Formats: sequence, C-alpha cells, structure tokens
Amino acid sequence: MGGKWGYFQHARGIVYYAISPFEQRVFAGFWKKQADIWSTRIRENFFYVVPPYALMFAVMIWAEAEYKRIHRKDPKQYEHDT
Repeated sequence: MGGKWGYFQHARGIVYYAISPFEQRVFAGFWKKQADIWSTRIRENFFYVVPPYALMFAVMIWAEAEYKRIHRKDPKQYEHDT
C-alpha cells in the first residue's frame, strides 16, 4: 500500500470477506446456550457460595439483635427517678 494519499496501490493475494451487519444473527441461540452455562455454573458452585453467605447472614442477624438487646433501657434502673 504505497503511493500518494488517495491513490493507494492494489494489493494482490489479499482477500477480504465481509458480511453485512444486517445479515448477522448476533443473538442466535444466545438464551439456550446461556441457560445451559448458567445452570451448570450454579450447580457446580452452589456449595462453595451459599453456605458462607448463609453463615454471614445468620451472624449479622444475631449481631443486630444482640446490639439492640445490649442498648435497650432496663426499666428497673429508673424506678427511683421521679
């Protein structure tokens, strides 16, 4: 590809193939393939992901309940205040 600007030389032995973007089926079979892939990944990784999150969720619920219990006012401490 040499020559002046706008007057490029012809390159021999190079073949370009192109397809119109309007002829492509970009999402052909996308949902079926993805459903298979997602179901496989979920099945394989379920026991690696869910138990730690379930444990963390249980600890978080316990910690919030304990925090509220600790900071609750005890009515017996305020019986003599008038």
